[in-house]
Amino acid sequence: MLANAASGEWQRVYGTAGDDNPTCILSTADGGYLVGGATDMWSQRRSYEVLKIDRYGIRQWEKTYTSIGSDRLDAIAHASEGGYLLVGCSDGMPNVDRGGAKSARQYGRMDFWLVSIDELGAKRWDNSYGGADDDHDAAGVVQTADGGYVIAGLSRSPPSGNKSSPHYGGSDFWLIRVGPQSQLLWDRSFGGTASEGFAGIAPTADGGLLLAGSSNSKADGTKTVPTFGEGDFYVVKVDGQGRQQWDRSYGGAGTDSCAALVARSGGYVLAGVSLSPPSGNRTAPRRGDADCWVVAIDENGNKLWDQSYGGNVSQGLGAALATPDGGLLLAGYSNSRRGGNKTAPWYGAADFWIANTDSAGNLQWDQSFGGSGNEFVRALTAARDGGYILVGISDSPADGTKTEPRLGTLYHDYWLVKIPASVPPRITEQPRSSTVSGGQAVTFSVWALSYSPVRYQWRFNGNELPGETKSTLTLPSARSEQAGRYTVVISNDIGSTESEAAVLHYTDAANLLLTIHPSVTIYGTPGHTYRIEYSEDLGGLPRWNTLGLLTLTNSPQSFVDLSSPVEYRKQRLYRVVFSP
Repeated sequence: MLANAASGEWQRVYGTAGDDNPTCILSTADGGYLVGGATDMWSQRRSYEVLKIDRYGIRQWEKTYTSIGSDRLDAIAHASEGGYLLVGCSDGMPNVDRGGAKSARQYGRMDFWLVSIDELGAKRWDNSYGGADDDHDAAGVVQTADGGYVIAGLSRSPPSGNKSSPHYGGSDFWLIRVGPQSQLLWDRSFGGTASEGFAGIAPTADGGLLLAGSSNSKADGTKTVPTFGEGDFYVVKVDGQGRQQWDRSYGGAGTDSCAALVARSGGYVLAGVSLSPPSGNRTAPRRGDADCWVVAIDENGNKLWDQSYGGNVSQGLGAALATPDGGLLLAGYSNSRRGGNKTAPWYGAADFWIANTDSAGNLQWDQSFGGSGNEFVRALTAARDGGYILVGISDSPADGTKTEPRLGTLYHDYWLVKIPASVPPRITEQPRSSTVSGGQAVTFSVWALSYSPVRYQWRFNGNELPGETKSTLTLPSARSEQAGRYTVVISNDIGSTESEAAVLHYTDAANLLLTIHPSVTIYGTPGHTYRIEYSEDLGGLPRWNTLGLLTLTNSPQSFVDLSSPVEYRKQRLYRVVFSP
């Protein structure tokens, strides 16, 4: 039973006194989930960590897998022999003789490290792959028909160790083909003389693969397309033997960083973060300092459309997946208040933020979850009941929408939030009553939480107002006959709810009571938010009280203190503080 729609269906916090960073989640055959990441619980060196939970997020078992060094788990896949395959990277020497998990040799500074485990987490085998330098970010894994795997990530190594493919510059895409007994069959490198970043891998209809990430390389090495700005989304199409067939770039004049690749009918979606204005082949508007940016492409890499999402500060993207209706669910973080095309509230420094789109990328709804600290979704998966599991980091106490206390004192915990398939809308901000005189405009607005698209219908004294089907209702020139009770019915496919009544009071201008309130004029930066405070104690150490927050749309801009006790003529001192 859903107790609080704003907090999700359930929440769980897991962690140690150290720094805990989840990176991936996998649905299991018993209806539960395997959550993977890295922890430094035992020392200053990180280890693979795997947490098995049931469908309600209750811990069933937890295992760590260590080397003599630092290890980071990037992906989990179902193993061909049953159980699971852990894919990540390690810079540590073998330590199985000391009770550790690593028996594979170390080739360079950091290698890809694969660990096969059974259904209860017991290790079966491990192997490593790499050259003399860093081979890392092994976040892509696809099982092959013979029971082997294709693994993709990044490499800075020259041909050395068991790496045979060239090094083109910086970090290259590195693709390896592993047989059923974990033997390396072949490897391929792709990139230019600068650096590439890796985001994901997906099989293609012709038996090949699509590799996705970012690039700031020119058209050199194996890269045939130039950059549009300081960094672009970048994809490489290869055949079944890993031979490059084509590559494409997508971006604007700034920095664009791809974080996720989603396969869907007729093509793919690339999702990440963009700091670019409309330029290059980006056409979507810029919402804030950093937007979530989505690019849809067909099977040949031709761009179909692009869309941007976010408020007026910054957004980040950690994961994305396709929804059953052909749309997308995007998940990451936001430290923006409502604005741009973000409608969800802001709870603290950075919140979990999810956004749902239709098949053309049009925003359907968005929601945020968080406390007064920092939250960031790193992974998500679909639940069997049609909902979703969000997995990320949190350093907030139990406040905002976060109901679980913090476990660590200095670092992040795992934070899991179960999102239901849908619930009836829940109103988070009611419309407010207003008093106007003839000819004045008045606007009523409502904010609601829903995990599916919502519909609005405004009513006046219980009767529907034709055509008033948005979250706001504006009367451009109020008349006496429009005085009365205004409500709005908000509905989705599950149910509906009606708001409290906002009463419109109409005052004849001839009998209008004039009240004078003080105002503060702010000469600040448009788009920045400022906190207005007052004190009634003008001697000694003033006690400052918060009046409100104001995000400037222009400069200068005034803030009126409507709460000032003018009837007593009590004096107030004001100050303005920048609120990042």
